[in-house]
Amino acid sequence: MTGKTHSATGFFAGLVISHYTGCPGAMTLAMVTGSVLGGLLPDIDNVHSQIGSRLPAVELIVHGCQRGIRLLSGILPRKLRENVRSMTGHRGLLHSLLVPAAMLLALPVIGNTNGIEKAFLIGMIAGNLSHLILDMLSGGVPLLIPFSVARIRVCNFRTGGIMDKLWRLVMYFGIGYLGLSELYQIVSKYIRI
Repeated sequence: MTGKTHSATGFFAGLVISHYTGCPGAMTLAMVTGSVLGGLLPDIDNVHSQIGSRLPAVELIVHGCQRGIRLLSGILPRKLRENVRSMTGHRGLLHSLLVPAAMLLALPVIGNTNGIEKAFLIGMIAGNLSHLILDMLSGGVPLLIPFSVARIRVCNFRTGGIMDKLWRLVMYFGIGYLGLSELYQIVSKYIRI
């Protein structure tokens, strides 16, 4: 799926969680911001990622680490070397359940904050999981790294294809509906409608 589809789906996921948990305005903003960022984060290992194209320093660090790991993996036995290299490429380690699991483990650490940081991190988790689900529809992801590098695929929609565009359109409508619903609830507190 394209970056636009991942960000729209992340946005929608953040709005849905915020809507059904009753988050106030600032927490909704934090959750939606986190979910959009979480929806884009797994593709940071791709040279054409939206985050990497806007933050070249981050892209340089990520790709430098990837190259370093690949270079060092040259001393490993062939099968292990291939596994390490598949984990460091696109749809590698960042497309596994390790990243959302690590974020989930960080939730109790930030539990003593005012809630904004927690909402942001919950949004990051939701956006990341939405990204993984979408990529399972378009080529598959190695969800079970480090236990297996095999890609789990549900179907094979083409990135940028008709299903990608159709899904994004559905997400835009969902965002519009939930956004207007939230706006109505805020306005109706102050104005009798």
